[in-house]
Amino acid sequence: MSYSRGEIYFVEKFKTFGSEQWSGRPGIIVSGDLNRHNSTVVMVYLTTQPKREMITHVPIYATGLPSTAICEQIHTVDCRRLGRFCGKCSEAEMKAIDVALKASLGLNRIEKCLLCGKETVCKV
Repeated sequence: MSYSRGEIYFVEKFKTFGSEQWSGRPGIIVSGDLNRHNSTVVMVYLTTQPKREMITHVPIYATGLPSTAICEQIHTVDCRRLGRFCGKCSEAEMKAIDVALKASLGLNRIEKCLLCGKETVCKV
């Protein structure tokens, strides 16, 4: 089976530790479509619980329930754990997730222009 970036699936429960987010909830596939035939996908989980406002918390409405994508908790999940399809994020939601992932991974600080080679601070 092939999975695409932005799709939301229910992830079956598995053991977690410490501050890890519990599985047994929907998650958004954030791995690139080049990896669509791998046996694993990279995901961020959704919660319907109120979360404090942070750059890594993205509001999501694609499942029909107001949810928050927890982008500071990035998980690699075996595709065999993916259950029912729950929806697909809008383009605007995925852009917000991209910004949140960049912030979470520290990738939005300095970027190099591909045309001129100058380094610049990312405005996103």
